[in-house]
Amino acid sequence: MIIRRIQKEDLPIRVAWMNNPKVYSSMHFDVPILLENTIKWYENNLQKSNRLDITILDEDEIVAFGGYTSIDSKVGKAETYLFADPIKQHRGIGTKAKMLMCQYGFEVLGLNKLYFVANEDNYPIIRVNEKCGFIQEGRLRKEYVASDGTLKDMLYYGLLKSDWKKQNKL
Repeated sequence: MIIRRIQKEDLPIRVAWMNNPKVYSSMHFDVPILLENTIKWYENNLQKSNRLDITILDEDEIVAFGGYTSIDSKVGKAETYLFADPIKQHRGIGTKAKMLMCQYGFEVLGLNKLYFVANEDNYPIIRVNEKCGFIQEGRLRKEYVASDGTLKDMLYYGLLKSDWKKQNKL
């Protein structure tokens, strides 16, 4: 697997995946996602120094999209997001992709901490991140409205570079 900066030609695939319920049900954006709006989003974010949106490929095939957002160069941290091909979920792609994102974030971007915030019932993404060494650091109570109208908690997970290095014996 390799990471590269997202490219304009990746956007139709990204839009299709984001409009799939397996993706949007656990993320916080409104559907339908439109290609023309995504192109504007892409163009607006190209020059931002506080985010890097990526495409993850395996043998030249796009298998996931992700990114580092809210990059704080003073603290050396960034929020991460990841979503895999909805047709190929539950095959280990997410874990491999997130491990690669951790390596890239720590070794290439020089970050000290990666974090993510997830819906409390988003067990697949929590499990993927825990396999990569992320630990729960907090709970944001009654933070979002679920599809059934109930208020739900969000969980804050973090991974320090020092813990990642120990875990990977670097």
